[in-house]
Amino acid sequence: MQVLKQADGDGRVTYSDQPVPGKRVLRTLDLPQASGFERAEIESRRTAIAREAEALRVRLRERTESLDRNDQEIRLGSRMLAEAQRALENGLAPQAGERTGRRFNEAYFNRIAGLEQRVFDARVRLERAYMERNRIK
Repeated sequence: MQVLKQADGDGRVTYSDQPVPGKRVLRTLDLPQASGFERAEIESRRTAIAREAEALRVRLRERTESLDRNDQEIRLGSRMLAEAQRALENGLAPQAGERTGRRFNEAYFNRIAGLEQRVFDARVRLERAYMERNRIK
């Protein structure tokens, strides 16, 4: 196999097996032919590199899909937390039947506890989604 050492007018050197228009040939290099063993070794390495590249593409695709799913979970968790906080804020006023005289009764406190639990659950869900995203990255 022959390789041409070529230079352009600015002296930049390139190597190619074909003449490049606008460049002058400085030297022709004769490369020795690879032995059968060397060709087999080269082909084996190319195959291994191709397998590695495909494995990396698969991992990248899986990671991207995981991040996309996780972003959806974060958006959902954020929305759920905002809704739960609004429900708690709007639910602080007692409803009919939640007072005994001038005092709040057990029904009021149970309802508020349920609203607070909903905020807590939404916050935990959102925190887990953020932790998962950090793990993936």
